[in-house]
Amino acid sequence: MSARALALATALFFQHAAFAQEDIPDPRDAQIEELKRRIEESIPERDAQIEELKRRVEALERERAAMAPANTVEPEEAARALERTLSREGALVLPKGAYDLEPRLDYTHGGSRGLDIVTINGTPQVVREDLKQDRVEASGAVRRGLGHGLQGEIRVPYALVREDRSVVNALPSTVHDHGVGDVELTLTGQLTRASADKPVALASLLWRLPTGRFRVSQPSPGHGFYTVQPALTVVKRDDPVVFLATVSYAWTPARSHEGSDINPGDALGLRLMTLLAASPQTSLRTGIDLSRAGRTRLNGVALPGSDTSLASLLFGFSTLISRRTLLDVQFSAGLTPDAPHYALSAALPIRFR
Repeated sequence: MSARALALATALFFQHAAFAQEDIPDPRDAQIEELKRRIEESIPERDAQIEELKRRVEALERERAAMAPANTVEPEEAARALERTLSREGALVLPKGAYDLEPRLDYTHGGSRGLDIVTINGTPQVVREDLKQDRVEASGAVRRGLGHGLQGEIRVPYALVREDRSVVNALPSTVHDHGVGDVELTLTGQLTRASADKPVALASLLWRLPTGRFRVSQPSPGHGFYTVQPALTVVKRDDPVVFLATVSYAWTPARSHEGSDINPGDALGLRLMTLLAASPQTSLRTGIDLSRAGRTRLNGVALPGSDTSLASLLFGFSTLISRRTLLDVQFSAGLTPDAPHYALSAALPIRFR
């Protein structure tokens, strides 16, 4: 065989071997295709599992919200000064089983200056009269969460009162009195569920009992009348700020004192307040308190000038002095002649569970 023939045979052999190799399938290609098929088949199943997990989480959250008491907060949040202050203001309901013991001290100074008719040497005369009143009231209160979005409170005060009256061309007089004041019972309930983007509404009902001694036209520890005061409070939270508005109506039925039928008149009130969480341990607040009372009726006859308009500016702060104990201080300044000149209040609520 010649060299040319040998070379031609060799070339044909290698060409045939290459064609034969191209016809043999690669097993790795089959593995790749199988993996792709499994991945594509698992995608719908995976999506279904994710949706099922989402539904289970949402159902558990709804169940937890339904079982939780309305407007309760986590223990860490409930320990903050802001939440403790909202509880005192009737803007947050205590969780079931929790209660506050609160000693409180209030001092109020007021007075008036005007004309009065007095008899001097047997002759009625119109003279100027100055009247100053001081009232110190120490009270103890218990607030307790009742469950189902309800909270109850009872307050028992003890009052010391003093009145200085001075009239031109007459000797000044001073009257003192002290004793148990009027007991107050309050029930507060939440009307709407707490939400981050919606205000919360609460309703309360205060019942004041005339347990304190009362004397007509004299400073007395008690006010001498039953009072029923429903109120509606709306709270809007925008942490660290809370806006609070309360509308109230005090109904005081007539009662007989010293042989006279006296109706002191009903009162409509409005309180607007802003609270700021300066820190978890301290909160600040400011607000205005407005009230308008109707004329007093004596034996069915309205007394001219007996209606009153009260307006006071409020400033306060609260700070945690321990995990259980809150110190709350508030100062108010009168803006109208009928309002007390100023008042100072200090409370020390202690939380128990």
